[in-house]
Amino acid sequence: MKWAYLPIMFALAFFYTKFSFNDVKKPGTKENFFSSVRAPAAVEEKVVSIPAIKRVPASILYKNLEDSSIFAPFQKVINFKGTIIGNPHVESFGYIVDDKGRPFFSLREFPDATEGSFVHDVLVHLVSAKTADKKITWINYFDAYKSGLQDQPHVYSYYVEKGLDEAEAETQKAFEENVSSDFPFEFTKLKSTNHHPDITGRNVIQSGLKKKFPKIQFFDLYAGNIDKKSYQILVRMRPQDKIQWLEINESSTCDYDQTFNQETKSIPFEKRFELIRNVVFDGRLNKSLDSVLIDKKYFSMKFSDQFSARLLLGQIPSDDYQDVIYDEAYTLGKIHRRSLREKTDEYIKALATIPGAVVDEKMIELKYKLKDLQE
Repeated sequence: MKWAYLPIMFALAFFYTKFSFNDVKKPGTKENFFSSVRAPAAVEEKVVSIPAIKRVPASILYKNLEDSSIFAPFQKVINFKGTIIGNPHVESFGYIVDDKGRPFFSLREFPDATEGSFVHDVLVHLVSAKTADKKITWINYFDAYKSGLQDQPHVYSYYVEKGLDEAEAETQKAFEENVSSDFPFEFTKLKSTNHHPDITGRNVIQSGLKKKFPKIQFFDLYAGNIDKKSYQILVRMRPQDKIQWLEINESSTCDYDQTFNQETKSIPFEKRFELIRNVVFDGRLNKSLDSVLIDKKYFSMKFSDQFSARLLLGQIPSDDYQDVIYDEAYTLGKIHRRSLREKTDEYIKALATIPGAVVDEKMIELKYKLKDLQE
């Protein structure tokens, strides 16, 4: 008689399993109670609200750095000079695809690159880091920066590693999303609120580029910022090249001569790109970066599909800022090493003599002094 209960037991077991472990909602069906509550909190996607990272205009920052009371502790290292970035903000870094298609983490924004004292770069980046994360300390920042100076192996944080894995795919995706598959390769989705310039403006841009690149082909052209002229142009530089987005931006208006005139050497804009290619990017972007003279004004040139994967702190939980900023400090150290060469050890020893507490104090002082001047 007891065997008569077996079909009933199997039926109950079947229905319990169906309703208890059915995590996948089929199309066209209603969610049951169990499937709506079983997702563990640990794997639920969190929406983190993070304020935008603000920055101080370069000219204002340099003016405040010139304050003798702030700059006093760094006199021992002022004479170590070479190629500097000029204004390395915490969101100036990102993922770049080099001429051979290999992604790497480096500086994305370099319009202020020139020759000057390395400590200027360090202080600009450090106060930017302090503004973004109050937990950043000079001793930890210096350790990361020193590792880059010594060209030591470095394990990048999760977000940088993830970005490196995705950089190549992201650059290709950016190109495909903005270009239709049919000739003449017109926009299908704008990168920003750009507009077509008038015919005269378009002819001036095309004429300037053709003087330097006689075989260039144009497919589309958009204008960007009005205050500082910038353009996005869909081009093929040579018949054998692929079609790419070319970004050109009017040369920076940052005037170093009014601030660190004794420590910084003003160099012609067209010469900057020799330094940027050879020093900042170690020859990895010789075909992808250049300058061009258009209507008596110099413009920087870069291919946007090689610079499209940008690192934005605003998209990262603030608890992880520290690791990313130390990754940037390491990268800055590697860039400076290429100019320092045999003087690297001497520079590190001079930096090590500066008391960490004094640096932190001066950076906090500068941070609050600049608080109301951020954009």
